[in-house]
Amino acid sequence: MHPTLFLRLLALTTLLLVASGCGELLDALPGTSVSGTVYGESFSAVSSTAEVSSDGTYFLTFSDDASYSCTSTPPGNYLTVVVGQVTAAGTLSAAGNVSFNLVEDGTTFTESASAGSVTIDRLDAEFDQVIEGSINAVGPSSDVAGSFSTTICN
Repeated sequence: MHPTLFLRLLALTTLLLVASGCGELLDALPGTSVSGTVYGESFSAVSSTAEVSSDGTYFLTFSDDASYSCTSTPPGNYLTVVVGQVTAAGTLSAAGNVSFNLVEDGTTFTESASAGSVTIDRLDAEFDQVIEGSINAVGPSSDVAGSFSTTICN
């Protein structure tokens, strides 16, 4: 098959899936659109992790550094938003459960959210290994909002 023909067929198939409402496979791809300000600096998450503690509680980390992962904490300067105490689908208060972090040369500065909420729409640790939801959290010099779909770390 000619490469150009293959690309056209692939594009047409994708368009048909989306237009027909049968794009669940496309919707299942992890994605995060959490953005705003952290410590007064512009923040847009380009990576996210969902880690589980020994008691079964999950914590989510959204970072503006693409090299942040389940197995790697990057050197240098970057921002993170951390959501803790996730145990099931539902809504959490951001106060007491969300922290905003500025990492500069290995030193972490943290402020806690004072208002807002985190909604967990889906926590699937059995099959798809994903946590999906949305966040709206405000702190003294931080304000982030958006939706997320984050793969659970193994």
